[in-house]
Amino acid sequence: MLSETPSLKNVFNHADQLSGAQAKALASALYANASYIDDLGVLSPAVERICQKHVSRYVQPEQYDIVGNCLLGAMKEVLGHALTPEIHTAWAVAYRQLAGLMIGREAQVQKSEEVTSFYLEPQVKNGESKRPLPSYHPGQFISIRTDVPQLQHLQPRQYSLSDAPQPEFYRVSVKRETGLDPLHPDAPEHPDINSNILHDHKEVGDVIQVSHPAGDFFVDVMQQRDKKQPLVLISAGVGLTPLLSILKSLVESGSTQPISWIHATRSSTVQAFASVVSVITQRCENVHAVVFNKLPSE
Repeated sequence: MLSETPSLKNVFNHADQLSGAQAKALASALYANASYIDDLGVLSPAVERICQKHVSRYVQPEQYDIVGNCLLGAMKEVLGHALTPEIHTAWAVAYRQLAGLMIGREAQVQKSEEVTSFYLEPQVKNGESKRPLPSYHPGQFISIRTDVPQLQHLQPRQYSLSDAPQPEFYRVSVKRETGLDPLHPDAPEHPDINSNILHDHKEVGDVIQVSHPAGDFFVDVMQQRDKKQPLVLISAGVGLTPLLSILKSLVESGSTQPISWIHATRSSTVQAFASVVSVITQRCENVHAVVFNKLPSE
């Protein structure tokens, strides 16, 4: 797996690979998942520990497919004819179920109390194969159009893409907006109705209308990654989303230019992607972060 996908060497600990600890951990997780397939709640404490570690190691949703394919290939190589098509399918389903649980939990860990990330995948009709999504420059946005019952018509809302470009999905990270005056429950609803609809009414599998990426605020990674002059990314609150896309894209491209991440937040409880930025700064000597916290005691 590591020879076919060298980028995963940045995720898996080398010492754990040599000692066999990583392989044992994966095998134990899969065995436990199969043992409690009808009562997965038993695994919650173990899943939580794994997810917290995955977030600290910057594990991405698309990497689960790579590990899953290699895992099934290894099972075929070791078991041979004993791995019947029925057993192969059962293990594939069990792995996807476990991966889905972890991906969902890790997305929650990476968000804040106010911001939730939504992963948008293209709708695939029967008989069609999934095609890669149109790419974009980090910093650009998409428009999401949702039906607003109280207005009785559709409403568009633009959201910055918050991840480095991926062919399988778009990610937007949306802030929940409370009433215009949170201290008074009878106050009018916040005018940003679309964001609250995404938070309160949309479920996994729902279909929404999404535009192609657009926007003139972006970084061309191919032109930027070899530059040596410092790059400064300044944001506040949920305004970090386009800059996070830029930061992750540059890091993944191998850029060595000095990058300063400067962010302002009300408190640590509402600071989105704090763990993601922390991992990047720990791994990349050229990236430095400064966070201004208005209420550091919270």
